[in-house]
Amino acid sequence: MKSLAKKLIASLLTVEARLVLFRYRPKIVAITGSVGKTATKDAVYTVLKEIMSVRKSAKSFNSELGIPLTILGVEESGWGSASRWFSILCGGLIKILYAPGYPEWLVLEAGVDRPYDMARLTRWLSPDCVVITRFADVPVHLEFFPSRTALIEEKLLLAQSVRTGGFLVLNADDTDLAQFVPPTGVRVRTYGKHPEASLCISDARIVYDKENAVPKGVSFVLASRGESHTLMLRGTLGLHFAYALAAACAVGQELGVSLSHAVSALADFPLPRGRMRLLEGVQGSIVIDDTYNASPVALHAALLALRELSVRGRKIVLLGDMRELGAEEKRAHEQAGEDVAEVADYLFTVGTSSLGTHEAARRKEMSSERLRHFDSSEKAGLFLKEFLRDGDAVLVKGSQGMRMEKAVAIILAHPEKKNELLVRQEKEWEK
Repeated sequence: MKSLAKKLIASLLTVEARLVLFRYRPKIVAITGSVGKTATKDAVYTVLKEIMSVRKSAKSFNSELGIPLTILGVEESGWGSASRWFSILCGGLIKILYAPGYPEWLVLEAGVDRPYDMARLTRWLSPDCVVITRFADVPVHLEFFPSRTALIEEKLLLAQSVRTGGFLVLNADDTDLAQFVPPTGVRVRTYGKHPEASLCISDARIVYDKENAVPKGVSFVLASRGESHTLMLRGTLGLHFAYALAAACAVGQELGVSLSHAVSALADFPLPRGRMRLLEGVQGSIVIDDTYNASPVALHAALLALRELSVRGRKIVLLGDMRELGAEEKRAHEQAGEDVAEVADYLFTVGTSSLGTHEAARRKEMSSERLRHFDSSEKAGLFLKEFLRDGDAVLVKGSQGMRMEKAVAIILAHPEKKNELLVRQEKEWEK
């Protein structure tokens, strides 16, 4: 019954969204890929809002419900409330007729959970620009597709739907995108570390506070058309954010924003919660909060950053299950254990699949004293609260359903700030 109700609501919202698009004719930037969609969406919005009226997807609204809600200007879904959904649908009808100040541009995040998701979306949505972030070797939602190739082909339908005269912004370092043939009549810009990228990334590194040698952020250089600028992002270890910001600068350049102006706008880029955020932990420790979600490629990026990080104390990884990996689930969790064993001093795990991570790390000769498994994120957090010492760094990561942010809340130096620092602190997540 719930599934039927959801389909009905999605259908009604889509009709309203299509009518709103027809009525107000906004330009659209749509973003897809396996990782980095939300950060890229936020970065594109940050650049474009300097010169035009623009709206972005709220949170990670990227589904058959989320995209129409963004077009209708709704920032909170109805969740399980029939009255709330009724109110949203009535509001949508009003906006078809009257929506003063409707934005010139929409920045939409487009995800794929199951086959035909993107096919259905592109029947009615034709973006003016599509940004492709990256395709993972083991992407999430793979369990619903016959192969990785099928999932990539589904996502690339968005790139094929760009309006004639529009443009694509593609990751030059992605080998799958190197094989992609763009539609005719569409301009292409690229970004990445590849020397031939339209917008080139270089010198990405962790920056430390000189007085106490603790990490304070990351910096990197963006270069295009003989011009280069250094960008500093405070409060994160996310070296991969360089890709999101480079993509945003490329979009801006196509729309008349100079690289210098784009970089200036991104100086105040709001870091997404739960994505490689540096937070103060108990006992003078450092918490690397990467709890928004988890996939093998995102974990790999996080571990690369942890490897590069210099700390006075121990390096610790708290890892929850990575879900929706299909047939790759067992191997992905075992690989995670092997990778963590090469980077961290301690590995703590939560969940069922991560038992494989635990055992793989043991096989890589990580001693039992450095391994521990928990059946909930809260129990892991309580253990860490007593375990952490001054100078330690702990990376916390796991799929959304593992609720690893609950562990982070326990080990924060200032737990009273959890609502402003952590993901999923809204009422609907209280359980």
